[in-house]
Amino acid sequence: MQAFGKRGRPIHVIAGVVRPGVRETLQDTPITWHPIHTIRRPPSISQAMIYLQTKRIINTIRKQHPDLAVISLDPCPLADYWVGASPQALWKQAKKRGKFSRSFKPGLTAWQAWAERTLCAHARHILIYSNQARDWFLSHGIAPARLSQVVIPTNLVQFKPTETPIAARQELLIIGTNPQLKGIDIALQAWATITRHHPKLTLRIVCKGWKVPARVKASGLANVEVSPLIPTPEQYYAQARLVLMPSMFESWGNVPLEALACGVPVVVSKQTPSSMIVTAPMLGTVIDRDGQNDAQKLADATLAQLALPDEADAMQLRHQQIIDFQQRHPTSIQWLLAHV
Repeated sequence: MQAFGKRGRPIHVIAGVVRPGVRETLQDTPITWHPIHTIRRPPSISQAMIYLQTKRIINTIRKQHPDLAVISLDPCPLADYWVGASPQALWKQAKKRGKFSRSFKPGLTAWQAWAERTLCAHARHILIYSNQARDWFLSHGIAPARLSQVVIPTNLVQFKPTETPIAARQELLIIGTNPQLKGIDIALQAWATITRHHPKLTLRIVCKGWKVPARVKASGLANVEVSPLIPTPEQYYAQARLVLMPSMFESWGNVPLEALACGVPVVVSKQTPSSMIVTAPMLGTVIDRDGQNDAQKLADATLAQLALPDEADAMQLRHQQIIDFQQRHPTSIQWLLAHV
């Protein structure tokens, strides 16, 4: 919004909830705010209320601005540009592989399916983060010209190498709150093997809520620490010898880029789109979470990565890899500024 504002584009924001501090941050940007009101339950009624109010507001704005471009980060069926599109089918496949408990929300499921079909039929352009999403859209008849693959960049000022060498560190790091989705469940299973080979290492799990601490306590495993999410995660990366992100599903995944920008190698799942950055052993290892022996795959990959020697300049080389990656791949902001 700030980038469009600097170009003199009038901006309209339709939102139900605006996080504290956002309006203050954007106070110098030419924005007209349009609040909408809804209820939290049931989700199907909530989505209908959001849709009807949004449609009314868009129609009103279009009377004054016929060239209005509607951009949405969510599957809003009224959008001209769908940013970060991730088909529901990919999430359903991940839940099946991970044997997640089923949720019965027929109204919401029907809404999501309709919104996705509508966007596929009418959105001017769809911005995606993953090869899996591209393949799905192409297989469902979306013309390649309507698809563009973009990335979410990491802050290279915030995330950068520190002086402590990787070899001197004694922590493995995993960040996430949902034990199944983020792979914390298989990380704990793998830890039972890893800690036998590296008894001086600690597994640090950064999360919020009660589910992960409960899993850790129930596991009875030694050398596992649970820490809170903080606004400066680079502090955790600065202590890590290796970062794990064995997620069953991600729409993008910031952690691999942040870790590598800090000079720390990663073990990441193929199902995390940002794993595309891992192209050499110095950067890390990619595992396929197909639901078959995932914990053993994670343990083997982690042990293999820990066995690799870390050269003196490896941390800076990893940081440079992220710089080069972000220069080669357009971000959603760059794409929108160039095409909208």
